[in-house]
Amino acid sequence: MKLTGYILLLAAALIALFGQSPALAGAGSHTFGPAIITIPDIP
Repeated sequence: MKLTGYILLLAAALIALFGQSPALAGAGSHTFGPAIITIPDIP
């Protein structure tokens, strides 16, 4: 569970970083969006 929490923290950091830049936010919503959704499903 520690590893899952760490991955979610990294995902949150990526969201924060890409949210700062409009250009990256547009691309990030498509590239990182699905990845963040599937990460919690990994046991």
